[in-house]
Amino acid sequence: PILVAYQNQQGEGAALVGEVTGNMISFGSEMVFANQADFISAIALAPDLCVIAHGSSAGDGLGAARVGQVSGNSLTLGTSFPFNDTLASKISAAPLTSDRFVVAFQDLGNVDYGTVVVGEVSGTSIAYGPKGLIDNVRMRPISAVALSPSRFVVAYQDLGNSGFGTARVGEVSGTSVISLGPKIVFNAGPTPFLSAARLSPTRFVVALAFFDIIAAVGEVFGVNVQFDFRGVLDKRGVPEMTEYPSCVSLSPDRFLIAYDDTDNSGVGTVIVNRQHPSAVIGVARESAAEGQSAPVTLFVNRGISDAHSDLIPGQTYYAQPDGAVTPEAAAVVLGVAISPIELLFLP
Repeated sequence: PILVAYQNQQGEGAALVGEVTGNMISFGSEMVFANQADFISAIALAPDLCVIAHGSSAGDGLGAARVGQVSGNSLTLGTSFPFNDTLASKISAAPLTSDRFVVAFQDLGNVDYGTVVVGEVSGTSIAYGPKGLIDNVRMRPISAVALSPSRFVVAYQDLGNSGFGTARVGEVSGTSVISLGPKIVFNAGPTPFLSAARLSPTRFVVALAFFDIIAAVGEVFGVNVQFDFRGVLDKRGVPEMTEYPSCVSLSPDRFLIAYDDTDNSGVGTVIVNRQHPSAVIGVARESAAEGQSAPVTLFVNRGISDAHSDLIPGQTYYAQPDGAVTPEAAAVVLGVAISPIELLFLP
């Protein structure tokens, strides 16, 4: 089954469960869980158990979560359990185990600071541990990813640092966040739209949208993060051309990004990164010696690498063993030149 939670046209918090048969989805009846809800984040703890976290601008306005039980395409929801005693926004939940989850959010009752809390499920009840501060700055958006039962990552836009994209690793014991690692910048520029996904117990990917569609892959060492590479998947170069990315892991080395292509009448668009039998993950955007870092354009289907010169439009280019990009046939086909400086990656 799949779970979809959303704000309906009446502003209510609502959810649907769908059953997948082949390439068809059959949805059950809409279940309204709140008279007014926003910043909704739904997660699965088990095939028949879910949690829906949300904020609200009506009533008490508290950030809250509730447990849902799934049977077929039917959903039964428990009562609401607040995780914050004031308004909460930019909510992102992630499952740690079959009975524990983490919620990262903007605490509007505490100067909009980024905050995190761990919840434990028993039946349809939720008990929370103490709140922890992700950062004593305003942040938005926020995307939480659980890497293991005791470790999670929060990616966010740091409004206290020029709006840069930033990530921190947190460690959990029971329902307490016992430590947070250093803040690591993965995008030194405006990052108003982002979404993160787990690739493995030690790796994750963050998708960014605004100018271009960008992916940054991070590797976790304890509570530290090192970003292996940051690559452009869909280059636009103009602000507000892409928005609202949603990143999903397909395997430890493959992920999907869906986004709003505002440069194309707001059409929903999907990019899947490409798996290769070779070790090629992308093309460097500038020269660098062995051991040095360099920006990379990720090797994805229909991605465009624009850091070349003297390409012949229409010519197929290959990756050579020494790293050169030439028209000489080799084991790895990169793609076809579409201009003297642009190479269109093709499968």
